[in-house]
Amino acid sequence: MNNGKNSTTLKPAPFIPLVIVVLLLTSCGYDSAVSGPEGRLAILPSTAFQDSSWRSLNAPQDQYGYDEMFGKSALFLINGEDDYQLFRKTKATLLSNPFLSWEWYLRPFLGHYHPVKLTIGFRSSQNGSGGWVSNLGGSLPSHDRLLTIAWAETQQLSGSLRKHGNSAFYFIGGGEQGINRWRQDAVDLASLYQRTWPEDDPTLTQIAFIGIAVKGGMTATRGHITNLLLTR
Repeated sequence: MNNGKNSTTLKPAPFIPLVIVVLLLTSCGYDSAVSGPEGRLAILPSTAFQDSSWRSLNAPQDQYGYDEMFGKSALFLINGEDDYQLFRKTKATLLSNPFLSWEWYLRPFLGHYHPVKLTIGFRSSQNGSGGWVSNLGGSLPSHDRLLTIAWAETQQLSGSLRKHGNSAFYFIGGGEQGINRWRQDAVDLASLYQRTWPEDDPTLTQIAFIGIAVKGGMTATRGHITNLLLTR
């Protein structure tokens, strides 16, 4: 399914200060990121977008790119009027690569959660043919479960999980302790998945993609993300 919105392939960017990632519009398919024999899959390394596995969906070119943030090379994302997403299609089973870790630096924000969030799409044991895609458009890889990980406005929401049918929203933390500083976080995706959808068979569940979604329509701010990694 495609609702007419463009999907974009991200090509490697030359490493100079404040580089905007070069985009190549394409209508063809794209490669998947595959886990290596050691069980590690570098979704977003600290250098740059590495290959055609990375795509963008409705992303303005001036709202994301690479720069240095206190000695770390990282992807920066700025929110604007509309939602957009960067994502990488993956070929990984949930129980083979259950741990997701990353580093991020979030600027102050107004709202219930920071507009820069992580998204993980799954193909479950309940999935027949195709699955569904989110309202961002038909260019996301086929999935029938969607988990969003965000930073909340208050620490009291830390660790809370909200389920809405086939989608769920998890607050990894909250409050000022995660703002204006580099922070390393990690989640056990297998544990979160089984907590959210206990009716599914985790041995048959696949991780379809991992993305970074940016919420539009909120007060302007930005986030930096690097070293996004799947491990066993």
